[in-house]
Parts: sequence; C-alpha cells; structure tokens
Amino acid sequence: MGQVERLYKEVAELLKERGATLATAESCTGGRIASLLTQVAGASEWYRGGVVAYTREAKVHVLGVPEEELSDGLVSERCAIAMARAAADRFGADFALSTTGVCGPSSSEGVLPCGAWIGCASGGQSKAFFFQAPDQGRQQNIEAVAVAALQLLLQTLRTKR
Repeated sequence: MGQVERLYKEVAELLKERGATLATAESCTGGRIASLLTQVAGASEWYRGGVVAYTREAKVHVLGVPEEELSDGLVSERCAIAMARAAADRFGADFALSTTGVCGPSSSEGVLPCGAWIGCASGGQSKAFFFQAPDQGRQQNIEAVAVAALQLLLQTLRTKR
C-alpha cells in the first residue's frame, strides 16, 4: 500500500470510527480529492459529496460562497475558508475540505504553480493554510495539493477527538 492510499484510508477510518461525515469543495484539484476518497469501499457512509467549483461563478452560484468572500481573490485564505464552510453547509457534513490555487502551467494572482490555499471547516470552526511545493507539472501538482489537503484533514481529525 502506497503513502497516498494509506492516507485516504486513514481519513476514512477516522471518519467512520467517529460517525462523522465529510464534504469537499475543490477548485485547483479538480475533483482529485473526491476521487481518492471514493476509492474506499463504503465511502457513502461518511462522504456526503463534493463540488468542483473551478470558476468564480461556480463558487458563488453553485457552491454558494458570498461574493464578498472572494474580494481578496480566488487564491486566498478567505476564499478557501468560505469554500469549506459552504461545502459543510450545502452537504450537511461535519467536516469539509477545500482547495483553491494554481496547478500550472503558469502563475495566477501572484501565486506560482503548485501553490494553493487549503481550507478545513468543522463544528463551526475553520482554518486554512497555504501550501507551496516545487512545480512538477500540472498532474503532479494536482496530486501534491490533494495529498496536502488530506494531510490537513487527517491532522484535524486527530486533534478533534
């Protein structure tokens, strides 16, 4: 079993153990987190669903992020937190994870490829952190951001016992 597989299986195990649910709101990862999580048999017990909100319009009209939450840009802490909160609300999930960033091939909003804000919401609390890794090409960048997001979620699950 590889590192990524161990990671998403541990996330699944902790969610299942706690009877907790998860939703995702992805931009730069394009659904990769949802794809990894749903590889676990029985994921429907704890994974409520996700939205790939790739554009400003999708973030506002589909996910329900208030326009003012995007005033710092789409690649921002504020946007990541708003996306995570909106996903938790939309899906009625205990935890929500979001990604908004740049996976390449070029920079955007002053952020280099493989740079992203990752948000996590749970129990009315939310946090986000900025992840930056060396640019390894679009596909590898997407994978790196997805793994970093799952690591943040795992850390959150371990501390919120």
